[in-house]
Amino acid sequence: MSAASIFARSPLLWLLLPFASGIAVAQNLNLGTPLALALAALAVALVSYFVSRTDNTNSWKVAIVICLLLAGMARHSVWQPNESPRNSLPQREIKVELKIDRLYQQENRRLTGLGKIIAANEHIEDLTGERVYFSLDSDFIPMSVAKGSRIQAIGIFNQLAARTEESGFNNYLRKCGISTILHRGSVLEIVDHPKGINWLTFVSSNWIQNLLEAGLSLEASYTKLYKAMMLGLKSELVPEQKDVFLRNGAMHLFAVSGLHVGVIAACIHSLLLIIRIPKNWIPVPSLVLIGLFCIATGGATSTWRAMTMIACFYLCQSLKRQPAALNALALSAMICLLASPNQLFMAGFQMSYATVAAILLYGVPLANRVQNNWKPYSNLPRQFWGPGREAVVSLSRGLINLTCIGFAAFIASAALGMFYFKLYPVFGVISNIAVLPLASLAIVAGFCSISVSLVGLAFLSELFNHSAALLLLFIERLLQNIASIEYSHVILASYRPSLIMAFFAVIMTALLAGYDQKWKWRLRWLWAFPVAASLAAFLIASIA
Repeated sequence: MSAASIFARSPLLWLLLPFASGIAVAQNLNLGTPLALALAALAVALVSYFVSRTDNTNSWKVAIVICLLLAGMARHSVWQPNESPRNSLPQREIKVELKIDRLYQQENRRLTGLGKIIAANEHIEDLTGERVYFSLDSDFIPMSVAKGSRIQAIGIFNQLAARTEESGFNNYLRKCGISTILHRGSVLEIVDHPKGINWLTFVSSNWIQNLLEAGLSLEASYTKLYKAMMLGLKSELVPEQKDVFLRNGAMHLFAVSGLHVGVIAACIHSLLLIIRIPKNWIPVPSLVLIGLFCIATGGATSTWRAMTMIACFYLCQSLKRQPAALNALALSAMICLLASPNQLFMAGFQMSYATVAAILLYGVPLANRVQNNWKPYSNLPRQFWGPGREAVVSLSRGLINLTCIGFAAFIASAALGMFYFKLYPVFGVISNIAVLPLASLAIVAGFCSISVSLVGLAFLSELFNHSAALLLLFIERLLQNIASIEYSHVILASYRPSLIMAFFAVIMTALLAGYDQKWKWRLRWLWAFPVAASLAAFLIASIA
């Protein structure tokens, strides 16, 4: 791969970074709506642009950056949800009808999730349209209760506690635009079941879940891992499994996001090539099939975000103007933030984009440099290598790619892991290098299980399900052994979010600077970068 294709220009970063910074500034400083300032800055940018065309100045660039910064602040302020109309009243018991937007738990006689009040008694009718987090008991929770269902419930309605920490579930709810909860109550009646797209999601999700269970023991740990990985059903995992994966920094395997959608997209792309679909036509059926997968897995924000990345990549490739993957990443992030600026503060958004950015900024260039220096059998013409030497070269190059990408992903995600999970996996980079390819193969097996069923070969599903189960069982045992090693992880004794996020900002800035300079360091110093970053993360985790 040529250096030009690796270090392609990424002008969209000049749009994304100031816009995202504006959203962050507005969130942290709690500013009012700066819409007039943004419009004034836009006027200044336009005037500066026309002036600079005659005197060859670059003032218009500064003006555009300022304009985008203020535009981000304005977009955040427009989105910023209002407090509940009952925020000044003490908590009280209410009886309402809810439409479920998202379910977190649907077992053990408890229903937990996010919803919207669509009907209320006359004396509290001002609550209609209010989004709430609910946690309710129920003696009857049919399996048909899902996103889009309407329930009648009674419970205590009150305001969320004010923000007292930089992370935590309450702040997660606030970032979702929710400031109230309905709890200590119960479900009285199931008013209506999902319809339309919600019904399609419910039916397809149950169909896929039944396919993935074919031939497997429903109570086995690997079955729970399999369903959790393919469908994002974290509630399937027992606490011991969650703890093992968390200690190894591998909980991201159960968030149906970039890894899952990327592997599925690669499978679909390969399948379309095999059946001779013209290459220029592939993006359309590929995106349709990926969209159906997103719907079938519950339509989580993370899946649509990953699909947006893939769509932007196809777009950049088809336009043939700066078709760098980094441009596609920046474009998809810009689209997501324009649609919902609060995503900038979500763990999933930060993990996804930071990890992929680190891979593109550092992992791919490092792998390219190492492979250019790795020339086995250089004294022997390739036509005389034979199958054995070809296999050695292919495996070694694959291992190089996997190691470099693993290091890049780990140094970006380690700081965010400390911020959100208050834990640093010391052997996380090693475990992820081993686990990621195996998990990807398990996802491929799941895709094959679904695909053969669609063409009337459902009896083959069991074969692919057992293959995936074997891989996941091996992953679980491997991570259990790593987690049992003393000092395999560091639990933060105290919590200093500002220090952790400052470290994360330094890491990402260094990656951007290195990419901008085309990583012209000696190879040994390139390897020293992730080592130094990992040691710094360990030190911060020890003192934080």
